[in-house]
Parts: sequence; C-alpha cells; structure tokens
Amino acid sequence: MRRHTHRRNKVKLKHHMIKEAIPCIKAISDLEFVKLIVPDAIDNSSHGTNRMKLSSAAVNGFKLTFGGAGAQKFHIVCDPTDENRKALENIIRKVGKG
Repeated sequence: MRRHTHRRNKVKLKHHMIKEAIPCIKAISDLEFVKLIVPDAIDNSSHGTNRMKLSSAAVNGFKLTFGGAGAQKFHIVCDPTDENRKALENIIRKVGKG
C-alpha cells in the first residue's frame, strides 16, 4: 500500500495550485525547517494584483496567502519561531511579490 500518494517534495498536491505561486512554493519547500506545505482550494472570485502575504503563526506553522486573479491559502507546517518567520519572509520578498 502506497502512503502519501498526493505528496511531492514536501508539498501536498491534492488541490491544484495557482501557477504564479509555484516558484515561491518550490523555494519555500527547499528550506530545511519546512516539513509540509498544504494548499487550500482556489477561490476564483478574488481579483487584483498577484501578492503573497505571510499571515499569523498557527500552532503548527504559518499561513501564507496568495492573492490576485484567484486566491489561495497555503499552510506551512514548521516550528513557528521568529527565525523561521524571517526566513520565510525573505523567500517571499526575493521570489514572490509580497
């Protein structure tokens, strides 16, 4: 029996991802402290410019919101420390628009 059939390189792929968010998600998945990235369903009713924003820390990590022509939230599973938050914000600043 195969386990984790919807995972590829720390990213759970049960839901589709907005193609503009993929480069930033790939860069985040390369970070050593990131254990898993879970994308939510895409909300097509959202409009605007593409922008990534790191939301508040949850018990098991952070929430990342990608807004634009469609919106999608990503749950980043890791230790919610200030050091990890700064590393994630640096990746978003370099790769994504945030």
